[in-house]
Amino acid sequence: MRASRTIATMVATAVISASALVAMPNIAAADTGDTVSASEIASALGNTDRKNGSLVEEPVPSKTDADSAAVVSQNGTSIEVPKDPENGVSLQGDGAPEISISLPEADASKDAVKLADGTVAYPGTNSAQAVIPAKDGVQMLTTITNADAPTRYGYKVSVPGGGRVVVSPNNAGAVVLDGAGKPAAVVPAPWAKDTRGTAVPTHFETDGTTLTQVVQHASGSYGYPVVADPKYYSSKHGLLVQFSKKTTRDVLDVGGAVVTGALGLSGWIGAAVGATVWAVARTNRGKCLWLYRDWGSMYWYVWAERC
Repeated sequence: MRASRTIATMVATAVISASALVAMPNIAAADTGDTVSASEIASALGNTDRKNGSLVEEPVPSKTDADSAAVVSQNGTSIEVPKDPENGVSLQGDGAPEISISLPEADASKDAVKLADGTVAYPGTNSAQAVIPAKDGVQMLTTITNADAPTRYGYKVSVPGGGRVVVSPNNAGAVVLDGAGKPAAVVPAPWAKDTRGTAVPTHFETDGTTLTQVVQHASGSYGYPVVADPKYYSSKHGLLVQFSKKTTRDVLDVGGAVVTGALGLSGWIGAAVGATVWAVARTNRGKCLWLYRDWGSMYWYVWAERC
């Protein structure tokens, strides 16, 4: 139950107040192809929270202004969630450049509705968006209500001075790099769940400027609504490691232990990072491996650059 969770785990949306649930349509009613309302979004997120525990973040307190449905400034992170879905979400960490993240299907979405718990909902047709201003970042969730909804949801990311998005293999997340190649934001591995809590196949793709979450909700007998997310964490001052071209070649000869041993990683973390490192090296021959981890996190992001 949510009452047993601690702040340190950074998990779960606050329970929607009773006033937000009055006369709420049931889940089956969403399968009509009509507009997905704010109350249906709230219901879907609440159901995902109950069935899956820690996947949906808890909104932090926020203010509003003339253009923003939610404004947050805390712990060195600034967040602005727009009233107009076509304006994009702003995220900036202490010492990092501000990045702008567009909402999928923004031109078909309605203006923001702020739910009782602080989640910002954007009603849409067949699918709808929601943004949760959370500790150190924003969670951007898609509620998919029927098989006619898209399977690809693109988040165009803009970084002042240039920048790009890189995706780690093995569905291991993504990194937003600034113009100097330093991490400006990180995105953990994606997830998608149907109304029963069953995992729906999903993965990230990128063309360098847009992070696309592919949700294969029409590929099986999944119950709607399906909820999927990327979570953008503002990049704090973490550990950024570059390995030489020789070390990257060595990974192909003897495996990812060359890197995990140098970093002192062992156990399941070392095995997971080692597998990802080997996959990156295999598909990026002639380049150099980069790894990044935020302070206080066990999650490593892996990519390759020319060197």
